[in-house]
Amino acid sequence: MKKIIFAALALMPAAACSSASAAPADATRLDALLVTASPVDAPSSRAMRSVQVLERRDIERSGATNLADLLARQPGLSIQRRGAPGVQADLGIRGSNFEQTLILLDGVPIQNAQTGHHNLDLPVPLSHIERIEIVRGPGAIQYGGSATGGVINLITREATGTEGSVEAGFGSNSTRQLGARIAGAGKLGAHGLSFGALDSDGDDRSGPSDARVRQALYTGARAGEAGRVFWGAGALEKDFGAWGFYSAEYPDARERTEGRLAWLGGEARAGAWRLHARAHFDRHEDWFLTRIGTRDYINEHLTRARGILADAQREDASGTTAMGVQLRKDHLRSNALKNHERDFSSFWLLRQQQLGANSRAEFSLSRAHHSGQGSYWLPGLAFSHDFSDAWRGYAAAARSARAPSYTELYLTTAANRGSAALRPELSDHAELGIEGRAGEHRLNLALHERRTRDLIDWVRAPGTATWIARNVDEHRARGLEAGWRWTPAAIHWLESAGLGYEHLRVRVDGLGNEVKYATRVPTRTWSADARMNLGAGFALDVDLRRPRLPGQPTATLANARLGWQGETLRAHIAVQNLLDREVIETGFAPIPGRWLTLGVAADWR
Repeated sequence: MKKIIFAALALMPAAACSSASAAPADATRLDALLVTASPVDAPSSRAMRSVQVLERRDIERSGATNLADLLARQPGLSIQRRGAPGVQADLGIRGSNFEQTLILLDGVPIQNAQTGHHNLDLPVPLSHIERIEIVRGPGAIQYGGSATGGVINLITREATGTEGSVEAGFGSNSTRQLGARIAGAGKLGAHGLSFGALDSDGDDRSGPSDARVRQALYTGARAGEAGRVFWGAGALEKDFGAWGFYSAEYPDARERTEGRLAWLGGEARAGAWRLHARAHFDRHEDWFLTRIGTRDYINEHLTRARGILADAQREDASGTTAMGVQLRKDHLRSNALKNHERDFSSFWLLRQQQLGANSRAEFSLSRAHHSGQGSYWLPGLAFSHDFSDAWRGYAAAARSARAPSYTELYLTTAANRGSAALRPELSDHAELGIEGRAGEHRLNLALHERRTRDLIDWVRAPGTATWIARNVDEHRARGLEAGWRWTPAAIHWLESAGLGYEHLRVRVDGLGNEVKYATRVPTRTWSADARMNLGAGFALDVDLRRPRLPGQPTATLANARLGWQGETLRAHIAVQNLLDREVIETGFAPIPGRWLTLGVAADWR
């Protein structure tokens, strides 16, 4: 099987480059309508689950300076940040934790086998992202697990001509940011190179949180009559104060991470079949220091992963058939967790069937295997119906799975102890939703429930200090998501306004023990946002979120951005955490307080 897949990868670039003719100019715009994180590429309007797409203009208007802050404003996503902006964040969807959410970069899965704390350690400046696909609900069909809460797919920008940008920013706590992107397209394909740098003294209300971040990314693509080939490589370095990140007893800590990532993929046609293949390599190093008294304790972890994915799709008169395979191998070298390696494989089959003019059904089955953890079947069923051109409803049910991380299996410290006997967790999901448009108003409503057997979490008995990784039974997360978006035509100064509400109820039977992650999620979140056009190129964006976090007073988190857009120049003044609320999203360090940023940028084509 491996030989067949590697042969497919070798043939696809040759086929894609057999013609120097460029793809039609509107192909990129058409692709922007597709959701590629799902097993079958389809417009978001025909998806059979909850899907959100952030386009390039949404990213630019957000005022966010890093990926974590951008995602924190999206409904159904829980971003648990600590340290200076963009230093470290854990991502969850619909009550899932960072180990249960999958990140993709151009369709390549980013999974750190040591710990999901590093899943957002990505060498991707925001200037290099074309769009972001957010698929809520299990993504186990293609990826075999570790996508319990959902999938986030980052799609990089592809140049259509010579273009570039330079940007600089200054902010609170001696924060400096620089970034640049240059891209071009011609007979040799499309190429893009971007850099990003951040230096900050950090928010000192909880302890040392200075930060130094460097990231670089190169991507390329070439299209021909027979197909397309694409590739990329990136590097990331972070050095930051980690005061209170993981422990309240020993807050004097520092962390340094380094990441290297590379991938090669191709798309081609073979008769009626559309073929995709990707190969990837990921290297991540984590160095963590804790000072206790006058002694330094250092943990060093080096994780390497390599893998391949391949799938094929065939459309016929009544629907689409798709199938695929994924192979992956992880290596860990660690002075704290020892040395380990494991293999992962998954095979999947899907049929999407048209049921009349307005209805569709989807049947899927995946077989996943983790060495040392066994194999499991993951079935799925989905249905959607178009009530009219403006309204659709959908229902879905699926099973997902997750194998324990190396940290959960082997960590041994005074505060945390892993368990080598952990079993994979299995989750059953159900979702029911409706969305549509009525004139200037767009509305969506979704109900969802997840029940997990053998949930992997950290628990501790009352009165004890040590967290122990265990399988926990009787886990259930039930929630509701509702949203309203208004784009008035008659109010010229108001471009759009929106309201959102999320309710989540989580029950875990910890047998009288304290559970670390499963219950530390927002139980109720209100959100509101508006974009106002002030004339002469000026626009004001405001967004509010009011999450209810367990054990903390409810606080309103507000952000505002005043931006100006010229033909080639851009400028902004942005304030994060405008009301200066002290909120601890995870760990023991609060998020940064009020943070002012001034930025300028120049674009050229």
